[in-house]
Amino acid sequence: MSVQDLYDLISLACIFGMFAVSLNLLVGWAGIPAVAPTAFGALGGYLAGYMAIHHGFTLVPAVIIATAAAAILGLFLSGTALRLSIENIILLTVALGSIVLSVATAIPVLGGPQGLVNVPYAQLFGIHFSSSKAWMPLLIIVLIVIYAITYWVGESPMGLTLKGVREDESAVRSVGLNPIPAKIAAFTISSAVAGFAGALLVYYDNVASPNSFGFNQGILIVTMIIIGGLGRPFGPVAGAILVTALPKVLQWVINISPSRAALLQQIIYGLLLILVMLFRPSGLISEVPLRVVRRYAKRRLAEVTRQEAAADLTEIAADVEVEAAPEPARGNGDELVLEAHALRKKFGGLIVADGFDFQLPAGKVIGLVGPNGAGKTTLFNLLTGAIAVDSGSVNLLGKDVTLQSMDEVAQAGMARSFQDVRLFQAITLFENVLLGALPARTIKLSRIVFKPMQVRRETREALDRSWSVLERLNLQNKALVLGGQLSYGERKIAAIGRLIATDARVLLLDEPAAGVGAELADAILRVISQLREEGHTILLVEHNLEVVRDVATEVYFLESGRIRAHGTYDELIADPVLGEIYFGAGHTEAARTGGDGATSPGARGDASASTTTLPGRS
Repeated sequence: MSVQDLYDLISLACIFGMFAVSLNLLVGWAGIPAVAPTAFGALGGYLAGYMAIHHGFTLVPAVIIATAAAAILGLFLSGTALRLSIENIILLTVALGSIVLSVATAIPVLGGPQGLVNVPYAQLFGIHFSSSKAWMPLLIIVLIVIYAITYWVGESPMGLTLKGVREDESAVRSVGLNPIPAKIAAFTISSAVAGFAGALLVYYDNVASPNSFGFNQGILIVTMIIIGGLGRPFGPVAGAILVTALPKVLQWVINISPSRAALLQQIIYGLLLILVMLFRPSGLISEVPLRVVRRYAKRRLAEVTRQEAAADLTEIAADVEVEAAPEPARGNGDELVLEAHALRKKFGGLIVADGFDFQLPAGKVIGLVGPNGAGKTTLFNLLTGAIAVDSGSVNLLGKDVTLQSMDEVAQAGMARSFQDVRLFQAITLFENVLLGALPARTIKLSRIVFKPMQVRRETREALDRSWSVLERLNLQNKALVLGGQLSYGERKIAAIGRLIATDARVLLLDEPAAGVGAELADAILRVISQLREEGHTILLVEHNLEVVRDVATEVYFLESGRIRAHGTYDELIADPVLGEIYFGAGHTEAARTGGDGATSPGARGDASASTTTLPGRS
């Protein structure tokens, strides 16, 4: 292998590294499966080549125009693509690549099937880029700049939001964050970088050919980011270096002919992907928490360690005091914070909500009980905008939120949890809670670019509030543990912590104590009681009747999509009809005799359930 060959290898690795970094912003961060980044590369490359050959454009203006054209196409397509399912996004991006190349080969001025040949050599600052040796320093610098831009985006609140979107967009919306602008920004930036890389590739090869931007090249770039590691800026660069170097190594080191090397490299790529999926699914370079999160958590944990050491030295036996979460404004007992009037919803011929009508006073805990299929979760979905009502209205804190989206409702002051927890698995517990604490304005790219100091201050305030929540729930030692590595009980209480971090006045809890042991259920009960004492209004769906009995000031009984009865817990279990339908005869008899009664099938789990100990502050 000659030195010139090494220059060529490094230069190509830099160009394909740009493609990989651009695609990683979509696939790795936002979870948008765009599998044809070469479509935007082809647009930028052909446009730059055409302007250079037919209009005499030099490198800089040609590349700027090519990048802008790719960004505009990406912005235009993002509005459509982000409304599609994963399968349709894949089909759209594959079709886009095919359309761009088909159009290019059908236009004679673009060279037809042979492409644009004899693209003039690029010149910049008096340097004539006629060899890979001349190109290599420029391409290295450009790759570093692109890496820095994507790293900066990924480390911002917008980047954290994209990681949440990658796993569960509904959960992101439930804490008041609208992911659409962030996804559009990621799509546009990714398209622009791909168009930029395509223009550089054409100038480097002195040709704009369909072979340079075909489907196989797109799959190769996807392979780079999977092997290198998703959601981490340097992962795609490492993958690009490995994948680009492999055919050269086969030819130069092992001395295999180019035709045999091309066949063998496909086999090796396939084996590498299998090995990565089996033994290193996160890629060669694993994703790590945001830098600001790591530094903040380590500093706070170190402070706690020093305080505990000092306490030991002075023989202080008391636990370290932690600051309670800030109390929201208390409402008087007559204030109505939530009103639902005649909410109706049906899917086809199935009526799932048949006139929900109720009012929530401030500072109360209202229990929702009823058999499976009664409409409890449906009611949550209607109240929070997760699904649109067919008729009726929802008034929150004096504001009509009937037609608003879930993130708008959360911003207005009502946040919800989910029956299936929906904690983000691939980011840390601290980052999960931080997403609840971040203001909606903080994740906007425009503010990140033009108001960085304000965004930094808002992020710091969100970090402080999130850490306070973790301390309150005694979870600070798990701050840097991934959500997917927490126990089921820890995830349950962490989901409540994410809601607390939103500082919403109205909290909708969907079976927070389901599937956990008695000790953790007691801890969750204490947390709910504390939230009520601080002025929060809570709507609680719970099959654990002991939780409902102990914390609910009033209980609504739902059946067949409507509220059948409401009153105190004792009043409802004393109703013989409701007792037989849901509460159980033992509860009914206990209510009549004044005893505790038997525990219903929905009551607290036995010792075989999860016994994770996460006591709340009493």
